[in-house]
Amino acid sequence: MTCYHGAILTSIPKVLPELHTGAHVVLLTEDERDAVELRRRGLEFRDTVLILGPQGTRYGLLFRVPLHDTVVEQVLSTGTGAINIDACRVPTGESLNGGAYAKEGADRDTYEVWRYKRLGGAGEFQQPNGRWPANLILMHAAGCKVLDPRKVRGGHDTTGVWGKSGSDHTYGGGWVRDARRRRNGYTDEDGMEVIPNWSCVDGCPAKALDKQSGILTSGKLNQSSVVAENRIYGKHKGYSNPLQYQPNSGGASRFFHQFQTDAELLAWFRLLITPPEGVLHEA
Repeated sequence: MTCYHGAILTSIPKVLPELHTGAHVVLLTEDERDAVELRRRGLEFRDTVLILGPQGTRYGLLFRVPLHDTVVEQVLSTGTGAINIDACRVPTGESLNGGAYAKEGADRDTYEVWRYKRLGGAGEFQQPNGRWPANLILMHAAGCKVLDPRKVRGGHDTTGVWGKSGSDHTYGGGWVRDARRRRNGYTDEDGMEVIPNWSCVDGCPAKALDKQSGILTSGKLNQSSVVAENRIYGKHKGYSNPLQYQPNSGGASRFFHQFQTDAELLAWFRLLITPPEGVLHEA
């Protein structure tokens, strides 16, 4: 009998598939009370993703087979236990630096400013490859169309950071990256990812949300004006650098994943819960 590394269910089966410890399960349902039944069967309820479409509301209920040990030890032994956040971020062309700048040395006026380095020499701060995925997914109507899609830098198959290749390592999204266990996410060979530009019909949730929010514009901040008194955030006085937080405009729908078909929705859930080379059960 096959033991699966995850499962996507569209209904509650009479018998759950054989699952590895730490495996994640997604149940797509119109009734969030279905979470009670899977909890009764021993699964750990972790989160709810609201799926808002022209025909109404559905839920992506996220469960996990309870761990026997820590998440790290489970990932290293079976690949299960974690979810792939980095590959499932909401793509954006906006800078997400977050002001994470600092400099090494006791005297910040005589040393060059470096990106914030975590304790233990873990390396420089890396730009996220998109916004943290929200618990809301917008489903476009059948009549919605994509106009002039844009390309931005996205996750790479070895680092998951802005299309930049690098050494093999375990990164914050939960998966182990090495030559045997690569994962491209949604990027092409150049590390680029497409951001759709939608033209929506009436009845589309994305259009309705943007109508309610209006056009929103994020702020713009010259990083060189930020003073880092604690030597962790910002930059010291007098340091000149052209990098800035660039403003980003649009409706509120740009902060959420948007799909048009269930095939696209399922592909995103597969990417979220299936470890590299893992076997997924779908029913």
